[in-house]
Amino acid sequence: MPRKGKRPPKASAAAQPARFGIQHFFQRQASPSSQPQEIALPVKQEHVDNGHRKRVKLPPSEVSASPQGSDDGSDEIVWEASPTAERWQGLKLALRPCQSGKNVSVSITSPRLKLNDPNKENVPITQPTSKQQLLRVPSPAPQCKVLLDLLDQVELVISDDKKAPGSEPCVVQPASHIPKNDDEQHTNVSRIAEDTKPDIYYLVLEVTESEYQKEHGPGCYPQKVLRLFDEKNAVEKLVHLRDEWSSSVVRPGDTVNIIGDFGADNKCIVDHKANLLVLHPDVLVSGSRVGSSFSCSRRAVLNERLKSFDSSMAALLGTMLHRLFQKALTAEKPSHDDLQVQAKRIVLDHIDGLYALAGNQKEALIKLVDAIPPLLDWLQTYRNPKESSEANIDFGMGTGERRVAITEVVDIEEMILSPKYGLKGMIDASVRVDEEHMPLEFKTGRATTGQAGVEHRAQVILYTLLMSDRYSQDVNQGMLYYLHTKQTLGIQAQRADVTGLLMRRNEHASHLLRALSTQALPPMLQSSHMCRGCPLLDVCTMYHKVQDGGTGESSGLGEVFDAFTAHLNHKHGKFLQHWEHLIDLEAQLHFSTQSEIWRPCGGQREERNRCLSSMVITSFNDDKERPGSVIYRFQKAASSSNLQKGNQEQIFTLGDYVLLSTESGFFALAGGIVRSINPDFVMVSVSRALRLPGTTKANRIFHEVWRLDRDDSSSSFAVMRYNVLQLFVRDGARRSRELIVDLEAPVFDNFLRVSQDPASTYVNTLTNLNKDQRSAIGKIISARDYCLILGMPGTGKTSTIVYAVRALLLRGLSILLASYTNSAIDNILLKLKSQGVDFVRVGRPETIHPELVQHAIGTNVTSVDELSLKISQARVVGTTCLGITHALFSRRKFDVCIVDEAGQITLPVCLGPLRYARAFVLVGDHYQLPPLVQSAEAREKGMAISLFRKLSEAHPFAVAALEFQYRMCSAIMNLSNVLIYGNRLRCGSTEVANARLYVDISKGLPPWTQQVLDCALSVLFLDVDNISSQDRHHGHAKHNSVECSVLIDILHNLKKGGVDTRSVGVISPYKGQVDYIRQRISDNGAGLADVEVHTIDKYQGKDKDCILVSFALSEDHRVLGSLLTDWHRINVAITRAKKKLIMIGSMKALSSIPLLELLIQQVQDQGGLVRLPEDPYKVVI
Repeated sequence: MPRKGKRPPKASAAAQPARFGIQHFFQRQASPSSQPQEIALPVKQEHVDNGHRKRVKLPPSEVSASPQGSDDGSDEIVWEASPTAERWQGLKLALRPCQSGKNVSVSITSPRLKLNDPNKENVPITQPTSKQQLLRVPSPAPQCKVLLDLLDQVELVISDDKKAPGSEPCVVQPASHIPKNDDEQHTNVSRIAEDTKPDIYYLVLEVTESEYQKEHGPGCYPQKVLRLFDEKNAVEKLVHLRDEWSSSVVRPGDTVNIIGDFGADNKCIVDHKANLLVLHPDVLVSGSRVGSSFSCSRRAVLNERLKSFDSSMAALLGTMLHRLFQKALTAEKPSHDDLQVQAKRIVLDHIDGLYALAGNQKEALIKLVDAIPPLLDWLQTYRNPKESSEANIDFGMGTGERRVAITEVVDIEEMILSPKYGLKGMIDASVRVDEEHMPLEFKTGRATTGQAGVEHRAQVILYTLLMSDRYSQDVNQGMLYYLHTKQTLGIQAQRADVTGLLMRRNEHASHLLRALSTQALPPMLQSSHMCRGCPLLDVCTMYHKVQDGGTGESSGLGEVFDAFTAHLNHKHGKFLQHWEHLIDLEAQLHFSTQSEIWRPCGGQREERNRCLSSMVITSFNDDKERPGSVIYRFQKAASSSNLQKGNQEQIFTLGDYVLLSTESGFFALAGGIVRSINPDFVMVSVSRALRLPGTTKANRIFHEVWRLDRDDSSSSFAVMRYNVLQLFVRDGARRSRELIVDLEAPVFDNFLRVSQDPASTYVNTLTNLNKDQRSAIGKIISARDYCLILGMPGTGKTSTIVYAVRALLLRGLSILLASYTNSAIDNILLKLKSQGVDFVRVGRPETIHPELVQHAIGTNVTSVDELSLKISQARVVGTTCLGITHALFSRRKFDVCIVDEAGQITLPVCLGPLRYARAFVLVGDHYQLPPLVQSAEAREKGMAISLFRKLSEAHPFAVAALEFQYRMCSAIMNLSNVLIYGNRLRCGSTEVANARLYVDISKGLPPWTQQVLDCALSVLFLDVDNISSQDRHHGHAKHNSVECSVLIDILHNLKKGGVDTRSVGVISPYKGQVDYIRQRISDNGAGLADVEVHTIDKYQGKDKDCILVSFALSEDHRVLGSLLTDWHRINVAITRAKKKLIMIGSMKALSSIPLLELLIQQVQDQGGLVRLPEDPYKVVI
């Protein structure tokens, strides 16, 4: 039945729109004095006519609409869906009891999901059909709470092992051992962890489109009503989006933050007068990126997703001028002479950039020196306003000019991450003006008006939001200083501007997430005038053709489009789409883990090796290697219950970037570099002294509890995408594309030509190489395109690489050496150094081996000419695969690129260094650990298939295998031969084959211990099934106390028997067992501190005389994950020992895995199976 009563009249067509939102941002900035009108803006939506119902057109996979009372003739639309539908499919788990006390269990299967409540009938939720893609969320709040609890557990299952019931929650306690001043209590400055942020994470359950009538004024206006779920308090809330906000695209399942107040009825109205909506607050967008997105959304998204190495001289000079301005700003009494000295240092610090751009060092210095007088004038004006009559700035709003006096420079290049606003930024200078905080931005370019001017103003306005969040006070003004025009502008953050910019930020965040999940980009501008000069034109057109099926006509570029894309065929498009999808799957997981940084509690994240929590600062000192930087020493708080000390060695490596946050809620206060790692502490170098916002007391930092998060920058994914795209550029990548995408066979020189080569003659004279090694080097010399070296365990692949480099140098060729890790590339360079081969090492000094720092590219270089000469003369250069962003590679190409550990490197990463060489050599072993891929879906779809494996399977004739190994005795080698290598491995000498671990066996030891220590047995498996107990869980971590006790007993007896503990290693597949063993050794393992205990992955590339393996699995708990069923890892575990391999585990449990059952059978055939008695420590006299 139609509704009774008369509908309100529609808004008059003559009504004038208000000047707010994105539409009028440019107009407002052109005339800052204009004020927004208090008139609502009717927003048009695209509708499909379906009787009385209207439905916004959305992809069916994203939303299903259900009418609310479809017989009432209303225009109301409801979008309702479960945000977890996609994540639910195919997962099974049990839900913990809800807070109401009722035991509610949820079983998840595909295609049906049931919520089972013992007091209610089961409610089936069917798998969505093609017309209803997402699940309808039950409206009662208790069931919503159940679903949200379910989502939390699903996310844990996706990324980690299932958490056992009874795990203790993360509790952060203050560092009680730090003394407090009498006038200073141990408080958390201004916040407490529980209340650090408002309820940022609202889940959108329902989106309703309707109309409302204003209290004063005719007409109906569109609005969207969001039904939200407050995850923190298990309460539903309503948000009405009105005026310009009604055009926001919000979907069920989105996450939002509402900045504003909810009434007693849990209702909030977001309009042009009050309150703000932040969509996808976990997506932190830089203020500069929001501003630049106005001109082209597609370019803004591509800039986020791709790491291009292009730069310009203007940008480099801008960077140097920024440094000079900051030096002047922070100096107590800057003078021309002082700043001139600083200018010279700054130019020296940027020699590599000048080299890359073929810049002139003297001209750059002149530019900086010329800027000193205006900088000093500016400082005189605004640092000492009493002596100047020009320190007046008009901030707009019709209030006239304001006299500005900078009383304090609070911070320089202040990094702020704000999930409250979904923004991030690096503010040039945070200053205090008359007790008010302000952002100060410094611009060096010539563009000060028009589009550039608007972008600059937008950046400052967004920085005021960041500073408001950081300092917990209203910051609504900022300053903009243009060096070119010597003009200083006051920027007022008006409500209308903030609204428009946040709406633009929301749109950009949605574009980024859509690209991450579907690889879909915003449409092309179709503007020949704007697109032709775009630096991303080549990749933009490629994406348009491959992903959108675009043409010259649809791009608006005609023949220009065809020129960039005519060479691409269907196979190329499939390859590009496939790897884009895989990279994005991995990036999605990275995004979810990185967003945990602004969660207050880090204990669970520490269990997953993502951070160190409950840390306190115990001391600090100046960093002599980085002038101006400070090194802080962090160690576990005395009252901390989070894991054991020593965990930092599992989480960090030297040179890692970290983010420093406080457990009280100051997120990412600073970034630092790990300079030293010790079982008791970790040392971090920070570019400036740490300071807590809102306090002037420097010692406050000692009264805070800190968290150190790994700063795994998402830029690595941008580099990976860029590397893949470079295979398809119009010029220069044709042969690489043929070899890697089309899988054409590589070409080798004929035998006659190679045999007459002086390099071949040299190799044949090397008596210390075996025939496999000489054959492999011969293959490298003869390769015109590429060759592959299969380096099985202990076969001397590093030595092979070193002699191959020397042979290639004899031919006058240049070589680029690369690997994924710094340690791998340094191992090769150390051997080259021992043989007198000169080389250049590219990388940050803190990541380079101390003996190689003198070979670092910037060492002892004082001019661009010297650097240019050093690079041109360098015939061997070593770097990591991600180190190719260095300026050296912008102007230098090589004859051959050799990549070590290629079997462990993903294809997109491996492509990076290959771009800079005519031919390449991949060295690795795809029978050992594959590339580390966190996303299970990405692994299943092929991201763990390395380029090494891909090419070796496509062209086996291109592979040269190293089969003579010099590590394992014959008994240990035979295990890997039978299980993995098909008896291809051979001992390199009789000494290696017959090597034994000799132990002085004490009297009175149990028989099984004597058997284990017997030098005649090199391989043993100790079955612990007769011993009661077994594996336990600590949070997400698995450990087995019985295996640990047996293992420590063996370690003590090895030490007593004269074995050097430095030659003994312990391996376990599970980090929980590794942590547990380390703790036990630390507590009661006197004299065992030198025993290295690591996971299998950490032991790749290492070896010891004796290895003990603890499988940490019992008959009672056969929950098998991927670690024990992965034959690659098992191969690594059993090939680390030289003389003795002792494995400890449950024979019954492990025999359920075919490979391990065969492993135990092989050990038994060798007489090494030992069944431990019920009381293994009972001595039989």
